[in-house]
Amino acid sequence: MNERLAILVAPRARALTRIAFVAIALFAAIVHGRAAQMRTAGLLDHDEAISLLAAAGKSAQATRLYDDQLAKTQVLRQAGEIQALLRPTGDTGFADVTASLRTRDIHPPLYFWLLHTLQRLGVTNETHLRLFGSSMLLAAAIILDRLVWPRATGLSRLIIFAILLLSPTFIAAATELRHYATLLPGVALSLAALVRLSDTGCGIRSTMLLIAIAPVLLMWTHLGSVVWIVVWAATLVAIAWRGPRPHRRAVIVGLSIAAASIVPLFVIYMRLLAVRATGAHSDAISISIAMREVFANASAAFVALPWRVQGGWTAVVPLVISFGAGAWVVRKRGVEDRLLFAAIATWTIGWVVLLAAGKLPPHATHPKYLFATTIGILAVFMRSCIPRHATWIVSGLGLMLLSQLIALPKVLARPPDTQMVSRLHDVQTMLVNDPKRGYLLPVVEEVPAWAKLIIMRPMRLPVGLNSTDDPLLVMEVKPLPGYPSSDDASRLNETLKHQHEQCETLADGPRRRLTLYRGRRH
Repeated sequence: MNERLAILVAPRARALTRIAFVAIALFAAIVHGRAAQMRTAGLLDHDEAISLLAAAGKSAQATRLYDDQLAKTQVLRQAGEIQALLRPTGDTGFADVTASLRTRDIHPPLYFWLLHTLQRLGVTNETHLRLFGSSMLLAAAIILDRLVWPRATGLSRLIIFAILLLSPTFIAAATELRHYATLLPGVALSLAALVRLSDTGCGIRSTMLLIAIAPVLLMWTHLGSVVWIVVWAATLVAIAWRGPRPHRRAVIVGLSIAAASIVPLFVIYMRLLAVRATGAHSDAISISIAMREVFANASAAFVALPWRVQGGWTAVVPLVISFGAGAWVVRKRGVEDRLLFAAIATWTIGWVVLLAAGKLPPHATHPKYLFATTIGILAVFMRSCIPRHATWIVSGLGLMLLSQLIALPKVLARPPDTQMVSRLHDVQTMLVNDPKRGYLLPVVEEVPAWAKLIIMRPMRLPVGLNSTDDPLLVMEVKPLPGYPSSDDASRLNETLKHQHEQCETLADGPRRRLTLYRGRRH
């Protein structure tokens, strides 16, 4: 009787689960749309401006702005001319995008090609471009649900689906105009390849395809992925050599295809990689500091902690508990799950060691660099979330989701620089001392296209300045610590302060100061 009832109820339960998945996805779409809209309301981030510049294939044109500093006579430009650097035009293509990255940055071109393609197809709105990253997050969530933990209980699958789509950590990475969200499907595919390799019910050809695609997607998105790929490939070999011959053949063929697809990338960047390897290291730090930063930022993907504890050792507790619980969970699981857990732990430890040794930049502790840890640990729990062991895992996931939902309003709030951006919309003249890409482009993007732009060093009073040039914005890019500085910007600001009725400091950070002048005295 119970079996017959279960058979009758199962189709309805599956239908309700599908409806719940769709409802969560629709709610997440609204949340991501609002989050992207709020980020667009503020200034572009430093790195986001460089992303748009590279995707437009115009890094060389931006570099030529430095010629204005050397000109003997004052060079007058329109802001619209600089704004056009952030958008591809008919004279730029994929080769220009690659050249922009090769000469100025060291990032692989995949994401920037995609961004270039979207803009050429007419998707020019900044909010819409941000939602491309959200689509990558959704794709990763679907891959994980369908291929990595398909046998988990329906409730746990719904909760983890909501966590992935609604966690402020993942929303921030998805709505940033950077390439990190493209790593999410790559990590998901790599985990799918690991768990499917030992599953006799999965097709060997589809598994081989996953093995071939995952490292290509990861490496053509971010060169730092090589650390995870090495650990992942070693784990694949360990799993395959315990299985039948077709599995070993699938690993060999899949990795060979991937290697052949990655070789052109190393050819393109070989010179830059050699330079990085010989001299461009970061300062070494202690293992304890590196571990605290990595564990604290990875923990944010699990539990949104109060700001008071985000900088201390308390912030590492969620990830420590997750690793401890994961080790306990995999004791009674198959070899593939134990190897999966070992791979995640090895990658995390390796990342900490590389940071401590100065082989990785200090900002590589941000959550968007740690997807292999955060998503991998979630995979360990979800693959153990079978009906008879699901209660405590579902309870933990429920608490995680509650924590993320409580923190969600912070992601949807207006950025603190929104009011400053509104002050830029009627600027008529802009004076700049240094056309550094990441500092100049976000500000110029907010002023009217017809506004005058003058780049000068040393800064001095422009020729022919009059009342029709108000409001006047002065942007000073400050030198890095240890580099020579001058007081030419300060002297100019003092002069302008006496010439105008209103003087307002819009921003005064460690690298950029914005001062707005209104009401020129006659």
